[in-house]
Order: sequence, then C-alpha cells, then structure tokens
Amino acid sequence: MRRSILFIFILLLIISGCATQQDLNALKSQVDMLQSRLSIAETKMAENSKLTDQSLKQQGELQNRYSELQNQIFTLQGSIDQVSASAGLTPSGGGESKISKLEKDVQALKDQLQNKASVSAATQKSLYDSGFEKFKAGLFSDAVQDFKGFLTQNPDPALAGNAYFYMGESLYAMAKYDDAILSYDTVVKKFKDSDKVPDALYKQGLSFMKMGDNETGTLILQQLIKEHPKTDAAKKAKKALKNPPA
Repeated sequence: MRRSILFIFILLLIISGCATQQDLNALKSQVDMLQSRLSIAETKMAENSKLTDQSLKQQGELQNRYSELQNQIFTLQGSIDQVSASAGLTPSGGGESKISKLEKDVQALKDQLQNKASVSAATQKSLYDSGFEKFKAGLFSDAVQDFKGFLTQNPDPALAGNAYFYMGESLYAMAKYDDAILSYDTVVKKFKDSDKVPDALYKQGLSFMKMGDNETGTLILQQLIKEHPKTDAAKKAKKALKNPPA
C-alpha cells in the first residue's frame, strides 16, 4: 500500500516534467506522513474490531442471562398461581373467601388471647395484692398460698421477684427456714436485677444460722457485704456476723 502511493505521486511528477530532487524529497515526506496516518488508522480499526467482538460477546452473555431470568419468572409465576388456587384465589383476584375466612379466624383468636391476657393479668395482680396484704396482716400461711397461686400463672417478672421474696418472708416468720431459703435463693438467682436481692441474701444467711449452720450463713452474709456493700442489708449483715442469731 505504501509503495503504491509513493509510486503514483512520483509518476505524476515525472509525467508533468517538472520533478526535481527537492520536489521528490518533499513528496516523499508527504507520503511518509500519509503512511503514518494510515498506520494509525489501521491500528484504531483493529482495536475497534476487537472491542466490537468483546461487545458482541457481552451482549450474548446478557441475552442468555435475560433468558434465564425470564424462565425463573415464569416458574415463580406458576408457583404463585398454584398457591393462589389452593387458597381459593382466581387469577383475576376473585374467590378470596378462604383467605378472608382465615383472616377472620386469626383475628378472632387474637382477640380471645388478648381478652384472656387481660383477665389473667387482673387475676395475677389480685392474687399478688391479696398475698401482700395477708403478709402485712400476719396471715403468713394464707399469704404463702396466694403468692404460690400468683407464681403458677406465668406472672409479670416485675412482680415475680417480689412474690418469691415475700413468700420467703412469710415462711421465715413461720420458722420454715428450709423453705424460706429456697424462696430467697430463687430471688437471688433468677431475679438478679431485683432490688430485693440484698435483703434476700441477708435473710437467707439468717435462715441458715437459725437452722444451726453458721458456716454457710456466714459465707452468704460475707457474699452480701462484698457484692452489695452500700446497702442497708449489708449493714445488718455485719451486725449479724458479730452477733449471730440464736
């Protein structure tokens, strides 16, 4: 290609009869410039061709992916249609009787549960209040029964810790120290955030001492002083360690 261009220009000059060496050199320079531009153009054409091939490949991959997604949509739509049919729905959106019935049944159950929860909460609070009033009145045995009834009804955790504590207090007042220890221990282990924990530890320690187990009682009172040093229960525990109850 380059030789053809050069030959044509030289031939034209020769034919015109005015070709000189200077003209030939100038012509050769122009031809070299044209050849350089032609080379650059050929390189760009090759690059564009390569990019076109890549673009076609990507386009083919996208087309395949589109087809796959379309198939998945058709499959999902078929599943939806099957579920709708089994639920009593028609493709046009009618026949919603089964769905409506299910929604009504669910709402009815929800209302029943809410009503039962309200009644249960009122009953629980009533038992707790009754137990507490009987405890203050010195009716310890009756208080224990009310607190037990309250605790068997999946009570509000905010009151459950107190119920165990006052049940322990009632049992302690009746000198049933072994049972009282269990109630106090429940407060300590299951209701660690309760403000009754220090008092429960204190009365638990005293209960062991009342039963003649001063060693265990001492350890519990020491635990109280260590873990809750600024409480009134800790102050009473220090006094109890100096003068253990008989």
